[in-house]
Amino acid sequence: MPKTLKIIAVVLFIALGACFAGTANANETIKKTVTVFHSPYCPHCHHLLAFIDSTLKDKYPNVKFDLKDTTQPSTEYIWNAFKKAYGVPLSQTGVPQTYIDGEIVLGFGTAETTGQQIINLIEKEANE
Repeated sequence: MPKTLKIIAVVLFIALGACFAGTANANETIKKTVTVFHSPYCPHCHHLLAFIDSTLKDKYPNVKFDLKDTTQPSTEYIWNAFKKAYGVPLSQTGVPQTYIDGEIVLGFGTAETTGQQIINLIEKEANE
């Protein structure tokens, strides 16, 4: 094998190892997942997503925010499974719906109201 190919092989091997090592470490730090069902056509959803991006992601780096677009056909089954598990009627199609370890927050008003409710649930679950 020419020297150039050996060098390329070693570099690729190291790069792949670094990628997988970083993935394992990132997964170890996730303490909780907050699942949000939203629609791109919903103004309340836009406010919630902006709140997550501007406040929650920095404040809670160990929380994974799993965003599910309800306009995607693949999301319907997952959304219905969440609703069933949390005791929400399948007919409840209003968004956003935020699921946090056994609790659900329907809608989004402001950072001071619904946002604080989400923060309280994140912190409640994190401290238990």
